[in-house]
Amino acid sequence: MSSQPTIRLPLRTPSKRSPDRGRFLRALLPKCNFTLYNSQVERPTFLLGTGTLMAISRQVDLLEPINLAEHLDKVELYLGQVCQIAGISKMQLDYWTNKAQIPTKGKKQRIYDMDALETVMLIKQAKDKGLNLGAAIEAARRFREIRPSVN
Repeated sequence: MSSQPTIRLPLRTPSKRSPDRGRFLRALLPKCNFTLYNSQVERPTFLLGTGTLMAISRQVDLLEPINLAEHLDKVELYLGQVCQIAGISKMQLDYWTNKAQIPTKGKKQRIYDMDALETVMLIKQAKDKGLNLGAAIEAARRFREIRPSVN
């Protein structure tokens, strides 16, 4: 193996329904000096030559770290996404939203912000520790009063 630095990138594999399976790789290989590398059967990858590495490293130098916490107030989640994150069913979330009066947006489908997600997760945590729903809602409400919100 050469001592030159290389970058691994995942190959884009076309879907099984695509009539042009493999066309993406065949189109790239003649044009560029790629070395094939297969670390996993499901996700093949390839290595780029050093000329490409230099161009990418110059581009990377332009970038700065991003603080995602500054942007959490913009995130909105659908009911199913909140259920998946909190580990509860859609029926539970629907019931808790009504019972705890968790604010949502949207008319046809409920949309939750990060504060609502935090409330749901606090209720879930309290329920997991043995509180009934009413006590869990009250505990979440009091916890949020004494502690600043996510935003």
